[in-house]
Amino acid sequence: LAERSAYRGPDGINQWVSGEVGIAHLALNTTLESHCEIQPLISKGGDIVLAADARIDNRSELLEKLRGFLPFKDVITDADIILGAYQKWGTDSPKFLIGDFAFVLWDKVNRMLIAVRDALGVKTLHYAWIGDDFCVATEAQQILAHPKAKSKVNELALTMWLIDRFDDSLSMFEGIARIPAGHMLILSGSHLQVKQYWD
Repeated sequence: LAERSAYRGPDGINQWVSGEVGIAHLALNTTLESHCEIQPLISKGGDIVLAADARIDNRSELLEKLRGFLPFKDVITDADIILGAYQKWGTDSPKFLIGDFAFVLWDKVNRMLIAVRDALGVKTLHYAWIGDDFCVATEAQQILAHPKAKSKVNELALTMWLIDRFDDSLSMFEGIARIPAGHMLILSGSHLQVKQYWD
């Protein structure tokens, strides 16, 4: 799935796989801190894994609030801040983040997959069940790379787009949805919830 959009990761593609969960990160370094990032980022105890496309704008405020939740190193990255925020505030953490971001986080202890899209929807995240597999990706074409995925146009989404009433939760492909701006997806077992965290 990552190889389908390799152009999004000119600065490297890394993967983390454990059991039935796999996370890939396609790096495009756009900030000074991002040049020091290695993602997927794994928490110190190995219980949380994060892949993020992020620019956090309230860094200085969060660096103060997250003392004790950030690693001891010279350069704190935006991914470090997102991971520290989750360790401190859990699923309430997106409320504290200001910026452009989309991230996926696997919480091994609680067996939860969390995917979050920034408040204004600058970054995108698509998701779908493909058979028994659950996929989350930046682009729908990444999900369509799954060998069991079917590429069929979503006529409702196309119609809504043509009349300038596009629904942010729709993708142009049937069976693939988008996480709307200011929302987070939580998958726990087979229970899927998409909830709004910002208005």
